[in-house]
Amino acid sequence: MKKESKLISLLMTVLFYGMLIIFVGIRFRYSYDWSSLSKYTSVILEGWILTLVMSIVALFFSLIFGLALYFMKKSKTSTIRYIGKTFTEVMFGSPLLVLVVILYYIVGQAFYINDRFTSAIIILTFYNSSYISEIYRGGIESIPLGQWQAAKVFGFSRYQTYRHIILPQVFKSILPPLTGQLALLIKSTALLSYMAVDEFFNTIMGINANTFAYIEGYIVLATGYLIITIPLSILIKYLEKKLRVI
Repeated sequence: MKKESKLISLLMTVLFYGMLIIFVGIRFRYSYDWSSLSKYTSVILEGWILTLVMSIVALFFSLIFGLALYFMKKSKTSTIRYIGKTFTEVMFGSPLLVLVVILYYIVGQAFYINDRFTSAIIILTFYNSSYISEIYRGGIESIPLGQWQAAKVFGFSRYQTYRHIILPQVFKSILPPLTGQLALLIKSTALLSYMAVDEFFNTIMGINANTFAYIEGYIVLATGYLIITIPLSILIKYLEKKLRVI
């Protein structure tokens, strides 16, 4: 049943974009010219790959830093706890575009971080780790109290409790919300164009400026993101099934 539902969603997505292309062609009597983009194929592919790589690397560090941020907010040391909470609130309350401008053009320059790729990873990690820390919180707090008490009875340390009992269950339960967060992370890379990173969105915008094939460019852009997000969704569903996530 789930496979059928996923297949229907995929077909509906393809149908939507197909109908959109037909509608634009008929409504505006637009004659598509894909040949103007053909000579930029390698450039488009490079931008798409860079977006994919940045998303994967940023997610990896976000998972680590997000967990560290969760423990900071649960720390018994008030200074560490307030630093974690303040950091999270700042990330929650600030649009990503504003953070991109401030962290790259002001903070990054102050610390002599001039490499755009490194800056992009740091910005995406900071922004997404705040949300992922809340995903961790929801997963950890969903663990029944009895399991915590049982671990204490058997003499487990705090580290052993998290390592052997809590986190293995949490990583399974947080897969669904992580799917949505990763999809948002992939799409948020488009805002890195404001710091001149040659990711997928910025690449297409540059090509559009040269070819004036804006509609074709935006269709390629939408398709490129779907090529990343749809297989990702299918992979997560597969992992959920393998791990027996309910």
